[in-house]
Amino acid sequence: MSQEDKELLLDLLKKAAENSLLNISDNQENNYEVDWLFLDAQLCIRIKEI
Repeated sequence: MSQEDKELLLDLLKKAAENSLLNISDNQENNYEVDWLFLDAQLCIRIKEI
């Protein structure tokens, strides 16, 4: 994946999270929200329980 692709993915994830369109849950149906996103050598996403 190119750096440009990673940046585009990061932008899309940020927009989805800002607009409450990114839903995260585990197999026990606990819900989480994105705490922060950033791009380093990898795409990093930190979540927190709602």
